[in-house]
Amino acid sequence: KYLPQSSSTTNAANAFTPAKEKGVLETSATKQVSVAGSLPAMEVLAERKQVVSSLDQPMTDADFVQQYGTKPRNMGFHSLTSAVAAVSRNTLSVVVDRTATLKEGDNVALRMLETAQVQGLRIPRQSRLIARAKIEGNRLHLLVKSIEVKGRIIAVKLSAYDTDGQEGV
Repeated sequence: KYLPQSSSTTNAANAFTPAKEKGVLETSATKQVSVAGSLPAMEVLAERKQVVSSLDQPMTDADFVQQYGTKPRNMGFHSLTSAVAAVSRNTLSVVVDRTATLKEGDNVALRMLETAQVQGLRIPRQSRLIARAKIEGNRLHLLVKSIEVKGRIIAVKLSAYDTDGQEGV
């Protein structure tokens, strides 16, 4: 009654074969990702922190000459045309919102520990994300497929990685 109807006859052996997943396609121009024929997933970036520092105050020439040989100094300079590019982070810090007993396919509530940006929209710190749980071996894999920001639902593809750098926790 609940199985899909088709014009060709199917036997019980191939009626329950596992579905095949489509790969993830990434377009380099827009940085949007299509996840298995669904809406395009958007890139999520951690918001940069603004660092305020107190640099050393100017010193007199006499003080500089006195400290020149005793204190280590950086005698180089940073050029605007330097070939070294800034490395951007590709991670967001989150924690599990509450303790729960899980089964395969259950939802897990996560809470963000830092602010992020997606499609120019700011996702504030302490926002909740809902991830789908998948148990494989000794690891719990978590996948976030969408984020709600200011009344808009944005398709994303975020996976949880443990502090050891391996996928799953």
